[in-house]
Formats: sequence, structure tokens, C-alpha cells
Amino acid sequence: RAFAHCYKNEDIPNSILAWDGYADHRYQKMLESDGAPINLELPSIVSAFMPKSGGTFIFNRQKHNLGYKEFWWGIVHENKVTRAYPTQRALELYLRGGCVTHSHFLPTPYALKIFRAAGVEKFWVHLRNPAEAAISAYYHFKGEGQGRGEIAEQRRHLNAAQLKASGMSVRTDSNEDLDDFVLNVIDNFISWAKSWLDFAGASDAVVFTFYSELTDPRQLFERVSAEFGISVDIGQIADDLPEDRRRTGTRKPWREQLASATAEVLEKKLIESLADYEIPELVR
Repeated sequence: RAFAHCYKNEDIPNSILAWDGYADHRYQKMLESDGAPINLELPSIVSAFMPKSGGTFIFNRQKHNLGYKEFWWGIVHENKVTRAYPTQRALELYLRGGCVTHSHFLPTPYALKIFRAAGVEKFWVHLRNPAEAAISAYYHFKGEGQGRGEIAEQRRHLNAAQLKASGMSVRTDSNEDLDDFVLNVIDNFISWAKSWLDFAGASDAVVFTFYSELTDPRQLFERVSAEFGISVDIGQIADDLPEDRRRTGTRKPWREQLASATAEVLEKKLIESLADYEIPELVR
């Protein structure tokens, strides 16, 4: 009750204290949840996925294929998903092993201080071309590709609240405002990528993966497993799960989905902002 009150009023310092005070109870509830028992031999990875980069797909396979159980190492702002705050006790429990969190957090001084104090030496960061991610966000807020069943309705409700909080809107009956939306949000996706690329440039603490690797998820998981010392049989990776967030059907290259003038603006932004990092996928 104390956490809910503080969180609702965006009282972050007291939200952190309240959440951490509840950490042991949440951990015990997770241990008692349905499914296989927690595997403490699995290293708990601290990961950050660019929004709309396929992070939900990866997260679901971490649980279904690798055997992780979901446990949050901190709190995240309700309508600003990149604002995340690790908390000391929750992170301590998380790092015992076998836990996974799906987060879009940025390497802020606060977050890095808490992670480093807990002994986190390496982060997994997943990137996507920002133009592709921005287009995906448009359809996300239109309510497309939200999975199946009850979870899909919950997500649509949450998406509507986040969109309202952002001050933006999208039409659900057409794609006429796609270009305006993408132009409005592209800088956010570029900034997210730059934050992690700049941090990585000043340290050797980041393992990057990319959206294009999802064409062969087994190979992606094998690479990540080798980087983080995970030794587990990956098994058969499902093409589709009810809780996935993916639009179906064939998609055109991002430039072909936009007006030529919009595509030119985005291409210029990508090159000016990201070309120096020499990662072709981010500017192609």
C-alpha cells in the first residue's frame, strides 16, 4: 500500500524504499509460483532492450527455453519505460541466479552506481535501427501485435495510458499519421541507442545484440550464453507464443513505409547521429 501511494504520486525516492522493503516477499511469491523451480545455476543477466526491438520475443524465450523466472530488480516509471531504478535488496535477490527482467533502462549514473555496487560487471543490450523501431512503436500504440487473450487486452489498455501521458495520438482507422508520429519520436530512439553506445565506448561492460539476429534466435542465444556463462540446453524455440508482441505478415523495408520526404529526413538523422559508431544495421 505504501509503495502504491508513492508510485502513483511519482515519489521515486520513497517508491524505491517501499519496493525494496517488499522485495523478500515478492521473491518468495515468485519461488512459489507455477512452473519449474528456479534454477540458481543460471546466471541472472542485467539486460536492456531498445523499445520495439524484439525484446518481448527474447524475454519470453528466456523463460520458456532457458528456464528463467521473472523477477524485477527495481522499479520503472509507469509511462516512461526508460526511467528505471534498481533497488538494493531486490537486485541482491535477482542476482542469486535464475531470474530475468525485461527492461528498457538507460545507463544513468544512479542505475550504474547501484548495479556496480552489487557486482554487475556486464550488461546485455539489444539494439534495432531506430527508424524501424519508431515505425513499430506506431503500430504498437495502435494496438496491433499485442499477443493473444487477456494479456493482449491488458497491454492495449496500458499502451493507451502511455500514449495519453506522452501527449501524442494515433488514428486507429488509418495509417495517415504514421509519418508525423515517426518524425515525432525518432529522436527518442536515436538517443536511447547513443546512450548505450557511448557508455560502451568508455567501458568493456556491454554485450550488444541486434534485431537482425532474431532471424536465427538459436544462434543469438548461443552467443549470449557464451558471453555470460550460461550452460543449458536451449531446446526447440517456438515461432509464436500467446504472450508475444509481433505483428504478422510481410513488412516492407522502413523507407518504403514512409513518404519519401520523411524517409530522407530520417536517413539524414540516422547518418548524422549514428554513422560514427560504424554499426551498419543502425543506419541502413
